[in-house]
Amino acid sequence: MSGVLTYQQREIVTLSDLPSLDGVEGQLQSHIDMGKNTGITENQLAQLADLIQETVNRSCKVFLSERERIDFIESAISNL
Repeated sequence: MSGVLTYQQREIVTLSDLPSLDGVEGQLQSHIDMGKNTGITENQLAQLADLIQETVNRSCKVFLSERERIDFIESAISNL
C-alpha cells in the first residue's frame, strides 16, 4: 500500500486545506466529524488547528512555498 494515504491521512490533508477557502464551513464540520470517525482525536484536531493558525500567521507576510505547504501537510500526517 505504499504511496496511498490512509483515511485518517486524507482527512488531515482535507482539514488542513479547507480553512483556506471561503464558504466551506459546512464541509469543514463534516470533515471534522469524518476525521473523528477515522480515529482522529480531539487533541490531534486541536494540534492541527494550532499548526494551521501558525501557518496563517506566518503566511500573512509571505505566502507559503509549495515545499513549505508539503512540509506542513507531512508534519500533520506524521503526528497521527
